[in-house]
Amino acid sequence: MPEPSPKAQPPILYGPDCIETLRRAGAEFIEFWCVGGRADGRKCEHRKAVRISDIIAKLGPEISLIMLARRARCERCGKRGCHVQPSAPISRVSYGYRDWLRGEMERCQQFLIWAREQL
Repeated sequence: MPEPSPKAQPPILYGPDCIETLRRAGAEFIEFWCVGGRADGRKCEHRKAVRISDIIAKLGPEISLIMLARRARCERCGKRGCHVQPSAPISRVSYGYRDWLRGEMERCQQFLIWAREQL
């Protein structure tokens, strides 16, 4: 195991409601559901799934689901605000599971190196 660097920085940790935390837990997509109404009085009910990596690239890893819900605008009816939720977590049969697992192991090892330096 490599010797920890004396100038090692703690890994960045995000709150439980941030999308980076959801990505680390295995979620790949955020689902957006429009709650707006159309001009004819019926509900819009437009739904769309967006990759978490695309959201992080655009808005940053610290954005919360609440802020996403407030900022989202429906492509169909134009209403601002919607219901958001993470997609189901990644599983062993999901595409990219092994890469995700390797990344999580590396992140945990970096944290353990940093934690040992603090003792």
